[in-house]
Amino acid sequence: MPEDIHSLLAKYFSGQASAEETDMVKKWAVASEEHLADFRLLENLWTKSGRQEQVLFDTEKAWQSVDARLKNGKTGKTINIFPRRAIAAAAAILLIWSAWWLFYPSGTAHTITAETDIKTVTMPDGSTIFLRKGSSVQYDKDFGEKNRDVTLTGEAFFDVKPDSTKPFIIAAADIQVQVLGTSFVVNTNNNEVALFVRTGKVSFGGSLAKLLVTAGEKALFANNNLTKEKNTSQNFDAWRSKQLVFDKTYLQEAISDMSNYYRVNISHKATHAAQMDSTAITARFQDQPLQSALNELSLISGY
Repeated sequence: MPEDIHSLLAKYFSGQASAEETDMVKKWAVASEEHLADFRLLENLWTKSGRQEQVLFDTEKAWQSVDARLKNGKTGKTINIFPRRAIAAAAAILLIWSAWWLFYPSGTAHTITAETDIKTVTMPDGSTIFLRKGSSVQYDKDFGEKNRDVTLTGEAFFDVKPDSTKPFIIAAADIQVQVLGTSFVVNTNNNEVALFVRTGKVSFGGSLAKLLVTAGEKALFANNNLTKEKNTSQNFDAWRSKQLVFDKTYLQEAISDMSNYYRVNISHKATHAAQMDSTAITARFQDQPLQSALNELSLISGY
């Protein structure tokens, strides 16, 4: 591990690293699970800071500040309770948080939460965000002027207004979603991040790897892996349309979609598993209560 990795990380996230230094950071990040965990933490902090301007950091001063915190105030002796790797990461975190407080002083961010039902948010740039119940979005008061950066918790449908000069950037857990103008769903639940693109193209990923996801495709970030494939589900935003549509859909997939829509665990007898895998249904449920939908599904499928 490079001895000055804390300095390299600060330069990397502030956009001041050379090509050689960027390569060193990426090699360091994938060298071990511990390194990758540190990198993800710092990447998440820096994404939330907005990265509006370049910042020239005094990394030596930051190192001294962190080092001083590890000294005993009475004796002046160093308490060696942390490995140098942890101290280096702490120094980098201090640098990242310095940028955060510089650009986002207390009280400048807006947070909107869908507490009781779907909430429609019209952004200053004309983009529209549909927040699923229990989800929230945060953005700076200067949104639309210098950037179009938001942070998402939960699930939302985005209809983004085109602006070639300011990409719309969503920080979702450890992933960044970047677009110029399109519509899509981002879901940050279940310790993973899922993307479903309805129109346009979306950049999906982190600093180490990105995928270009186009209309009709879906992408997933789970267990530090990025994948994408064709989206065969018509119900990825059923929570917004309040309509479940099945067209020759296998019963297992239909039950999975219904479980997600109603936010319940719908189970079936294990003895029916094989038959359900080969049984397809065609049906449409329009904002129906759960029990009504289940009764109708049972009549259609015979289970």
